[in-house]
Amino acid sequence: MRCVCCNNLLSDYEATRRNIETNTFVDMCNECFSTVDGDMKTIDRLDLKHDDATKFADDDDWHDICSSYK
Repeated sequence: MRCVCCNNLLSDYEATRRNIETNTFVDMCNECFSTVDGDMKTIDRLDLKHDDATKFADDDDWHDICSSYK
């Protein structure tokens, strides 16, 4: 699943965030969602939030690995 705004891959936590009024998936990464966070109430799977905390560290590691093969 990808963010509808920036097309980045979503973590499990980001992919399961739902709009509380419509019960539809928000499909936005945390960075993009932060721009509308105050305007939209959501249902979050807090048990998956730890996966999201390591997402950026993993992305940096992956970038370093890919860069070394160029």
